[in-house]
Amino acid sequence: MVPMDTPTTTTTTSDTFNGLNVTQQVTLPVSTDETLPLSVDITTSGLSPDINIALVIDTSGSTGNNSGSDVDGDGDNDTFLEAQQIAAQEVFQSFIDAGYDPSTVEITLIEYNNDGATLGTFTLDQQSQFNTAVNGLNDGGATNFESGLDEVIDTWTAAGDVDTNDTNAVIFLSDGARNRGDNGSDELTLLETNFGASVTAIGVGSNSSLGGLNTIDNTGGAERVTDVAQLVDVITAPPPLPELQEVEVFVDGVSYGVFTPGDGVLVTTPLGFTINNEEIAGFPVNFGEDLEVEVVSRFDEGSSVLTSGVVIIPFVPCFVKGSKILTARGLTNVEELEVGDHILTRDNGLQEIRWIGSSNIPSSRLAENIKLRPIKIAKDAFGTNMPEQDLFISRQHRVFLQSWHAELMFNSSDILIPAHVLVNDTTITVDHSGNSVTYYHIAFDQHEIIFSNGLPTESFHPCAATVADMKPEAREELLELFPQMVEEKAAYPAAYPSLKSYEARIITKNMDS
Repeated sequence: MVPMDTPTTTTTTSDTFNGLNVTQQVTLPVSTDETLPLSVDITTSGLSPDINIALVIDTSGSTGNNSGSDVDGDGDNDTFLEAQQIAAQEVFQSFIDAGYDPSTVEITLIEYNNDGATLGTFTLDQQSQFNTAVNGLNDGGATNFESGLDEVIDTWTAAGDVDTNDTNAVIFLSDGARNRGDNGSDELTLLETNFGASVTAIGVGSNSSLGGLNTIDNTGGAERVTDVAQLVDVITAPPPLPELQEVEVFVDGVSYGVFTPGDGVLVTTPLGFTINNEEIAGFPVNFGEDLEVEVVSRFDEGSSVLTSGVVIIPFVPCFVKGSKILTARGLTNVEELEVGDHILTRDNGLQEIRWIGSSNIPSSRLAENIKLRPIKIAKDAFGTNMPEQDLFISRQHRVFLQSWHAELMFNSSDILIPAHVLVNDTTITVDHSGNSVTYYHIAFDQHEIIFSNGLPTESFHPCAATVADMKPEAREELLELFPQMVEEKAAYPAAYPSLKSYEARIITKNMDS
């Protein structure tokens, strides 16, 4: 998955192809730099990222018998119960290996003999507790498939948060020798109807029977496994899906990755297919502009398609704490500004601040990611008192410049250029001080050019895309202040043309010559 400390957005699309339901979930960061971490899950169901697994183990008396197989490969045949314990731990490990976010996966451990019993529900970061519970199982009693499935239904119902919007799966293990209760077909129907669950039935060991297990399997028939390799193949085999041909990633309309099943990136899981936090790179990063990302999954030789639609990945311009902003009462530190203060703008006189936001980046994160560091524009970098003292802004923050070269090339002498493009390693540099940094965002009724340490720079640009990087409470406040952002990005046009990175580099090179 996309790293958990990175704010993300998930886009879900579903359809039915050849009578089979299929869902694509695409997880992307809400902002990016030169790379784009991407995660994709393709499953038979589930409109939310939550995954519920019920792992059901037969602990009847007959599971103390010889399974006929050395499942763990230690040279000795295992009992049916020992084989299931090995299988259960492999199932748990398979979800960890697939890279799922531990907070989105819950595995409920259930044993059954005469009756069913829930031994606990575990997240993926509770593997040791899960293994302890599995290793504590003992054999005894009759084999009642119905009781195991009833226990799943009762436990998921009691939880109150398991429904058909989630991805739900039952992995049912047994020696196959049912001798108590009904065959479980009614329970299978309830699991399908109430939870949209897939049920995979597995006979563990060469002496296991599949006759009764076939009745409760809805993934194409029960399977017998005799060693760990077979087990891994079965539990990681996707449920019935249309034939997946490929997953393709587009950035700004250009393909930057095609992944096919078995290529090491697009891998199978017990729930379908997944791409786990794959870095998409190589695309041009035009700071000051949004990325448009689309993920397309093609099935049945391309005749069936699921698409995420275009997902906007925005940027947010920021001032660093200590920047002095020209206000109606003179120069004021940005951290001392308040909503309602009047700021002198280049084009529209005094304008009232409508919103202020801030975010702190600790030194540890600055050390991990250079792109979080501010850009330092030294005093007089653009001429006398331009700026009046050293100015620190985020790398995406755009500076207002005038250039006759821009007039010739882009029909406008007034342009906006991202700070990072201006870096020349002398008067404009990346700040490596190592201290934590606090960024501030200032929004007006429209995009404005204001004066920070005497240098004309942009304000926060209020449009639908840029609010995606905000915390929920800040986002709600912005949308209340600027309701047009919900429906129309063009409602708040940029104050001046913003050059693409390669265009800006041409201009800055000519300015230096």
